[in-house]
Amino acid sequence: MIIPMDCKQAEEIPIESDLIYERKYDGVRAIIIISKDHVEIHHSESPNVMNYRYPQLTKELAKQKPGIYDGEICVFENGFSNIKYIQHRQCSNRRKVQMMAKKYPVTFMAFDMLSVNGESIAFDKLLDRKKMLEQQLRPSNMIHLVNYYKTPDEILKDQDYIEGVVVKDINSVYEEGKRTGSWRKKRFVQEATVKVVELEEYNRDGRRAGVVCITDDGSRINLPGPRAEKALELLSNHGSFKAEISFFEKTEKGYRFPIVKRILGADDEV
Repeated sequence: MIIPMDCKQAEEIPIESDLIYERKYDGVRAIIIISKDHVEIHHSESPNVMNYRYPQLTKELAKQKPGIYDGEICVFENGFSNIKYIQHRQCSNRRKVQMMAKKYPVTFMAFDMLSVNGESIAFDKLLDRKKMLEQQLRPSNMIHLVNYYKTPDEILKDQDYIEGVVVKDINSVYEEGKRTGSWRKKRFVQEATVKVVELEEYNRDGRRAGVVCITDDGSRINLPGPRAEKALELLSNHGSFKAEISFFEKTEKGYRFPIVKRILGADDEV
């Protein structure tokens, strides 16, 4: 199992000549392993092969050159990645997978490469790996290369619509599973851990489509898709649970544009 290299949080965006800047996409981190006759899609820190969730993307990746690719699987709306929509793709029922694939098509946004034809390039410098990625990967309607810049100016134009900016040392090697500080991220959205004390179910087409999480301070946060089942089970067994959310602003009326990023568990398990 390959555990992706991660970023440290940055309070401010550093400006230095040996750094590059990338948009922080809001999706599912993925390691893609491609051989001559085989494709494996792995979510970060998971040994499970997730091809069944992305049948069309799997077919597109099979046309690519062998290698190990790192990137983000996203669903876009009006040109920007939307975390709510990628959450709808996290289902296992085959019929529902096909239905969600048509409604929420995914794009793989590739930003790094660890191996070419079975030979590791993880200890090559970042810019050398970027050049190899550009040579190996053929962009398509479902597979794109992540643009990078010498300054953050272009990215800052969209800061009201994207998750943040990733800052990377151009000489950094790929340190699997580590967070060394040679990669840093500055989030434009905020994050918090909340306590959920009540759930309201809602239906669509006669079936449960999700739940509304009500926190201990009365805030309401929508949780669509299959994770609603886990939330209902936790609340039933423990009476409350904690969740990690992202949001743009907290006001007297609650959170603006809140999204449940991760269900952490019951109070006595966190």
